[in-house]
Amino acid sequence: MGLSFFNGLFTGSNWSRTFFCFIALWLISACKLSVKKPDHPDLTKPIITRAGELVGYDPIKAVVYFQTAFPIVREPGPGDLFQKYFFLNKCYLWYIKDYPKALCYADTLISVMEPYADDREYNLMYATANVCKGDVLFKQKRFNEAYSYFYKGKMSAKEGDDRCAYNKFQYDFQNKLADVSYGQERYLEAAAWHKRAIALLDECAGDTVYRYSEQGVLDNIALAYSHAGLTDSALVYYGKALDMIAAMPQKTLRQKRDVDAARGVVYGNQGSTYYDQGKVELAEQKFKESIAINEQKGYAREDAMITRMKLAQLYMNTGRVAEASAQLQMIKQGADTFTDPKRQMELLHAEADLEEANGNKQQAWAYLNEYINRKNDYEAANKKLMGTDFINQFELLQQKIDLKEAEKQNQIKTFYLIAAVLGCIMAMVILYMALKSRKEAKAHVKQSVQQNQKLELTLGALEKSNQEYVHLLQVVAHDLKNPINAIYGISNLMVEEPGRSAEDLEMLEMIQVSSKNMNILIHDLLSARINVEHDELQKEPVSIKRLLEESVTLMQFIADEKKQRIELVNGDDEAIFAVRSRIWRVINNLVINAIKFSPANSLIQAGWAISGNDVVISIKDEGIGIPDELKENIFQPLTTSKRQGTDGEQAYGLGLFISRQIIEEHGGRIWLESKVGVGTTFYIALPLSRA
Repeated sequence: MGLSFFNGLFTGSNWSRTFFCFIALWLISACKLSVKKPDHPDLTKPIITRAGELVGYDPIKAVVYFQTAFPIVREPGPGDLFQKYFFLNKCYLWYIKDYPKALCYADTLISVMEPYADDREYNLMYATANVCKGDVLFKQKRFNEAYSYFYKGKMSAKEGDDRCAYNKFQYDFQNKLADVSYGQERYLEAAAWHKRAIALLDECAGDTVYRYSEQGVLDNIALAYSHAGLTDSALVYYGKALDMIAAMPQKTLRQKRDVDAARGVVYGNQGSTYYDQGKVELAEQKFKESIAINEQKGYAREDAMITRMKLAQLYMNTGRVAEASAQLQMIKQGADTFTDPKRQMELLHAEADLEEANGNKQQAWAYLNEYINRKNDYEAANKKLMGTDFINQFELLQQKIDLKEAEKQNQIKTFYLIAAVLGCIMAMVILYMALKSRKEAKAHVKQSVQQNQKLELTLGALEKSNQEYVHLLQVVAHDLKNPINAIYGISNLMVEEPGRSAEDLEMLEMIQVSSKNMNILIHDLLSARINVEHDELQKEPVSIKRLLEESVTLMQFIADEKKQRIELVNGDDEAIFAVRSRIWRVINNLVINAIKFSPANSLIQAGWAISGNDVVISIKDEGIGIPDELKENIFQPLTTSKRQGTDGEQAYGLGLFISRQIIEEHGGRIWLESKVGVGTTFYIALPLSRA
């Protein structure tokens, strides 16, 4: 019964598909509350591998094999079920092209993984399930619905313990957006998405499968550049793709076939670019090399047919009609391999050109007329895609999420309003009771007035004492600065004197370091303003972009000592009203802290973004991080939270305190986010000049 049941199930009517989908979803829903079962990768992996080998030759046979073999996994876990429905979804979507069944399996996949959306082990599987549904909806030309599921998949993916697995998900997602941009003829945008995807694979160097797919991405970048008219850039990326193909393992017959087929594809695309540059002979050579590889049995036969059509067009354009005719005859013998409507149209156009060259005007017109009709149908079908913009759609979806969050906040505010009303009622009751005991209250008020007067006198004396202390502290620091500078200068001169012993030089270097550190501490003391009224600030318009660029350029020289890299993440340039030197000091202090508390060869990122009427500057490092118990006092003067840098650099506990003072003087705020062992991000919010 098994085989006949599955065959009937997969070839039945729409009603049977709907019924099957309903039953599958009902069974999954019934199991949602059950205990999570363990996965069986030792059983599922061989089944998926074998089915994957069959799918390229006979997709239906691959599905039947998979459905027959999978029941050996008697109690499948969530990961096993994901592998099952993921394979079936891809099989029906990309090979059988039965989109209703593919959609059914995508829905089943989401239903299976939804209970585990927040599970670290299965979170990326849930995110992938949403992307799978987006793929099917995209194929059905339901583009906005597809974008919503793409966005849901992107937003639900969380970086877990396996950084490489997260990067692979993002790699696939970025390439998907690149394919959409390419289909919309936004070629440079497509190339940019592909480049971002490749950058994500740096931590997955040992993954052969993804490294193999990377050569295809490099080829796609070259194609995008070629369509954009940047033929030199295209040839550079074709070269990179071929270099990567040459480095791929070829231990098995299948690996050798896959590597050769990939090389043939690149040769065919290279030929097109050479032809665009007018290098006809070189283009013809590449076309022939590509065809010789991929027309072999088991290779990329459709690509060979596409390349043969390019060669036929080359012959037509160079007046070699007989050779073009021979190529088209071979193409028509295997034209059933064309599944892309664009390629079918190209074949019609080539045949029209050939008939016209042979003087058969009537037949040429027939081919050309059919070509025009198909082209009109294709452009009409593609018009909907060209009119969509997934970036705008993503922004709209985020706005909806923000709106829901705002509604939630309104509910909370409503609760607080009710609480405030109740509080007012209670206050009125208390006031009523207070009026009843007015006589006693008067006596207490008189006593309180006397106590307040004494308290004001005490506070005034304390404030005066505090100001005197600050003044004394700054006088002492100022008086210490000159002798410390002198010590530092004399020690420099003594170091340069010839004939000093190694012991003397070591002592002098210690004096230099100590005096330098004392000078930094004195500078911080002189800059600090503890409980002193601020002078009126002489503010001016300051460009955030230029301020950060200058700071990053300057600080890179310091970072070079630890082989660190400072990266500027550009945003829209805006201006703030500020004292340039003070804001410069804050940014430099945060960057120096990032350098100080980050290991060698790490990355520091400085950037900014607009948030309402504020600009938010961020300084992010990959350093040692700040423990929760130290965060509370990190901005206090002379804090006990100070620690040594990664190379033993000293910290005196005044830099962040001074930075907070400067930012608050400008009507802004400063805060941080940090995780021990991962890194720290400091944020500065300052009002824009337009506000």
